[in-house]
Order: sequence, then C-alpha cells, then structure tokens
Amino acid sequence: MAAADTSNKLDRVLANVEILLKANDQTELQLKNILVKLEALESSQKKTAEEINDLKESYNHLEGKINEVESKVDEKVSRTDVATLERNIEDLENWSKRDNIVIWGLCEGVENDYESMETLLRWASLRITWKFRISR
Repeated sequence: MAAADTSNKLDRVLANVEILLKANDQTELQLKNILVKLEALESSQKKTAEEINDLKESYNHLEGKINEVESKVDEKVSRTDVATLERNIEDLENWSKRDNIVIWGLCEGVENDYESMETLLRWASLRITWKFRISR
C-alpha cells in the first residue's frame, strides 16, 4: 500500500508539475507577446520623438521667417510713413509760401540788411523797374 500511496502522490506531483509547466509556457508566451508589443511601442515612440524634433525645427525656421517678414514690413511701413510725411511737409511749405511776395531782381537774403520791410521796399523801388504779375 505504501508503494501505491507513493505512486499516487508521485502521479499527483507529476500532474501538478505538468500544470505548472503549461502555466509557465503560457506565461512565457504572454511575456513574449508583451515584449513584442513593448518593442513596437519603443519604435513608435522613437519615430514620434523624431517627428517632434522635425516639427520643432520647422517651427524655429518658420518663426525666423516670420520675424524677417515682420521686420521688412516695418521697414516698408517706415519708408511709406517717411514719404507721406515728406509730402505733407512739402505741401505745408507750399501753402505757407502762397501769400509771400516775390521780388525778382533782388538777391536772396537782402531783407536781412534792413530794419523793416518798408525800408527795403523804398530802397528797392529806387533801383527796380516794377512789373507786377500775380500768380498762384
């Protein structure tokens, strides 16, 4: 009986070992599947990291281009503003000269030599033949 009892125990132990080996095989298969999935995830993660770096480079390049365009626009706006201001100044100067008296035949700056315009005109009337022409 002892041999039969030992044989039964050995059979149960062998059955348990077979169950454990099958479970071990299934666990190994599951671990291999997990490993394959992890490798795929790792590859995907590397690819995503490379794409992110490419996007960063593109972003930096575009940002540089945008800054360049903004500075050119600012420069052109400045030039346009300057040209507009110059035209406005010229227009204002022309309007301010509208009512000035022009005396042909006198050197420019001679008016500074006389105390008043009246004295200058008296002096000029003695030396100039007057021809009046009104123009605007």
